[in-house]
Amino acid sequence: MALGIFNQFDHPIYQKAIDDVAKAAKKHAKAAGVLLQDINEYEMYHNIGYRVLACGGDAAFVAKGAASMAKQMKERRK
Repeated sequence: MALGIFNQFDHPIYQKAIDDVAKAAKKHAKAAGVLLQDINEYEMYHNIGYRVLACGGDAAFVAKGAASMAKQMKERRK
């Protein structure tokens, strides 16, 4: 949000920012980390040097679980 490109993860400004973070972490012998929202992001972050890769969070897991349950219920109504 602070970059002014909310939810535009493919935007060049965002891509430069995550690359800058990885470079700064490496320069200072630290591990860059990120909270993945989608498993398909794993390779991108790992390839640029992120080593602390966590997945989702409480809200994301609850939302995905609820969506899955609702889908299953709709399928049974048919």
